[in-house]
Amino acid sequence: MRKLAMSLAISLGILFSTSCQETTPVRNTEGSPIATTRSNVSNLTPPNSIGQGRALERVTSNGRRVALVIGNSNYKDNRDYLPNPINDAKDISADLRSFGFNVTTKTNLGLEAMQEVIADFGRTASNADVALFYYAGHGVQSKGRNYLMPIDVTIASEAQLPFKSVNLNYILEEMDNAKSKVNIVMLDACRNNKFTGKFRGRGSKERGLARVDVPKGTVIVYATAAGKTADDGRRGNGLFTEGLRRAFAQGRKNKQGQIADPNLNLADVLLTASRWVEIESGGKQSPYVNGPETLKKDFYFSGSAQQEARQQVLAQNRAESARIKELEAKLAAKDAKLAEKDAKVAEERRKRLAEQRKREEAERKAQIAKEEAAERARLQATQTFSHGGVTISGNTSISESYEPEMVSIPAGSFKMGDIQGGGDSDEKPVHKVYIKAFKISKYEVTREQFRAFVNATNYKTEAERGDGCWIYNGIRWSKKKDANWRNVGFSQTDQHPVVCVSWNDGIAYAKWLSRKTGKKYRLPTEAEWEYVARAGTDTKYWWGNEIGHNRANCDGCGSRWDNKSTAPVGSFAANPWGLYDTVGNVWEWTCSKYTSPYDGSEMKCLLSGASARVFRGGSWSHYADDVRAAYRNGFEPGNQFNDVGFRACEVQVSQVR
Repeated sequence: MRKLAMSLAISLGILFSTSCQETTPVRNTEGSPIATTRSNVSNLTPPNSIGQGRALERVTSNGRRVALVIGNSNYKDNRDYLPNPINDAKDISADLRSFGFNVTTKTNLGLEAMQEVIADFGRTASNADVALFYYAGHGVQSKGRNYLMPIDVTIASEAQLPFKSVNLNYILEEMDNAKSKVNIVMLDACRNNKFTGKFRGRGSKERGLARVDVPKGTVIVYATAAGKTADDGRRGNGLFTEGLRRAFAQGRKNKQGQIADPNLNLADVLLTASRWVEIESGGKQSPYVNGPETLKKDFYFSGSAQQEARQQVLAQNRAESARIKELEAKLAAKDAKLAEKDAKVAEERRKRLAEQRKREEAERKAQIAKEEAAERARLQATQTFSHGGVTISGNTSISESYEPEMVSIPAGSFKMGDIQGGGDSDEKPVHKVYIKAFKISKYEVTREQFRAFVNATNYKTEAERGDGCWIYNGIRWSKKKDANWRNVGFSQTDQHPVVCVSWNDGIAYAKWLSRKTGKKYRLPTEAEWEYVARAGTDTKYWWGNEIGHNRANCDGCGSRWDNKSTAPVGSFAANPWGLYDTVGNVWEWTCSKYTSPYDGSEMKCLLSGASARVFRGGSWSHYADDVRAAYRNGFEPGNQFNDVGFRACEVQVSQVR
């Protein structure tokens, strides 16, 4: 969040939520439990708040206030229908308009419509005094991230969430970029739903929304205690939303033109809403608050107190301006004498800074050139690897020809699956697998090698023939019509792994390579892939059970490419069998069908069909837990993403099925 300005326009972020996160008590930043009784619901001020140690002024109700309100009820799956969100959205919109908000109200939105109105709202909120976003409908969490569900959502597996719902971080990013003085987000998204029942493994146990990292100056209000489900209400609104509306009513004029509370601030709203929810639920639902007390008292929804405060500040400013003008008149003569000297000093300083920047830029370019030369020299070195009495050798330089450089893999057996325990359900059962000798490419197939195939055959990838490729920008996924293996959303060289290629594109490449060389190429089976990725080890990663630092490219691996882009192939150390990038960088397609749990399909190779295929290894955009040797993922063979590629496998004719 932006720093607080010492003026009436302070920067404030307020998040209302009916989230029912984990089952442990919510804690403040020092780790102590936060109670939510009627007596202390407005007295929760954590350390490190933006108001700590500063004299805050009231937030004026004058100025431009904008709001986007969304209510989703009519979900595609009738079992997920919610009766109240549309009512909540319309009623909250009316309340906000009474407080001077310019409100855009939308109901029953699909994914594309939600993304479009949120993007429009980001532009509308630019430099506004107050920007408010309200959402009522289904919401879920997955691995610490929160997602709001459009009405056209169909979730077959947890892996599809980022592509078929709206990431809460996307909304917060749009509002932050708008540079509005006050940001408010209200989420009534903790209704009972069946989406999490479709998730496998640990994801199926996560209820409600996950806690978000609270930046300075953020007040968080939950509709109910941790691990609980908020009441959907019996009078046309969710219980907590009804409490908010009753609190808002204190600041509006009645039919006689009277206002119950002419100075309604945030603290008053929270206290009134909390008492209402506790009483109506018989103590079963008790909201709690975490945020600076100063902000709750100084943010006003309506009333005259802030206007009077503003007039007082303006009067003080006028008096101060008169005094300053008098001083300025006395200093004018001195300023004139010093102006010429100051100009000379400023010019000399500008020249010194320009020369310093020029030297630093030259040094930076020299350092980059030095690093690139060292990298090229390392990739051209020849190494021999020995493991388990088997010697595997090969030139580590990346071949400039169309044919990938291969490593011979000896026959053997290994334990496949979640050896350490704690993995996902589809990593079971752990079972012994026997592998025949074969060859596999030392590196992931590069853009240069894939281009040779395209140039020789005029092949068009499925992304180029269809509606583009899924692109991840570090916050959310979106499908781009113009995205394909040539345009992946970040910079690549010929020595980067090819991405935005589907399973079908990988099969086409392997068939062409077979015809070109007279050898038998295909994608590796899932069992073959885990065999070479483990390279004789039984730990999470081939080097041990901890991800370490700068040993691979993933979100949290400690490399300069983390959660940004692919790295050139071979940028990290090879595993004991001489293969590079089996941990992270890009997911790699296999030719095996995805099944859960294992049923033997992991040892078979399919060359056609529409069933989901396995891809392995994790990528630059995934967490360390997702780049383990045992971790699995799968998608239909016609899909393409900017973090998925493949490597080639050479086998005997009898091994092709």
